[in-house]
Amino acid sequence: MRGLAAFLAGLHRLPATEFAFLSPLAPVGPRPSRPDTALSEGRIRRALDGLSAPPCTPVVLHGDFWPGNVLWQGGQVSAVIDWEDAAVGDALSDVGNARLELLFFLGRRAINAFTREYVALTGATLTGLPYWDLRAALRPCGRLGEWGLDADLEAQMRRRHAGFVERALASAGDDPTPGTNPV
Repeated sequence: MRGLAAFLAGLHRLPATEFAFLSPLAPVGPRPSRPDTALSEGRIRRALDGLSAPPCTPVVLHGDFWPGNVLWQGGQVSAVIDWEDAAVGDALSDVGNARLELLFFLGRRAINAFTREYVALTGATLTGLPYWDLRAALRPCGRLGEWGLDADLEAQMRRRHAGFVERALASAGDDPTPGTNPV
């Protein structure tokens, strides 16, 4: 988790002004005519409708940061691939996406370790994390069944997604306590 967090922290320290060719992070996409009820898409979208993107200092984002896009050599990150979703925006957007993907494949302890490591390296506050976790939770909606996954893995991902959404919704509650760490 340390290597993943260190790479992301370093990326987020790059001056966004030197990457003027990158677009701002896109807003939440339009509602589908048939929301993915199995992944709580309607609940996620209703919660996001009631939240605003937290203010931030824009940073360079990978846009799809997860272990499957990281190459390792000798226990060190040697390359990060798949940059077509790179953008400029809130660092917690990348963190939320990485958290969901880590949960899918490595479990809750992995996302907690990753998040703690990222905060230790950056000093980031996590008050806006529930918003970005919910944004990340929208990504597989309507598409997870098309990923060609083994049935057991897909079932695991669906269960873990449900828990991730519940924790993010609880953390994003009506009056979240400032400074609360939703790890």
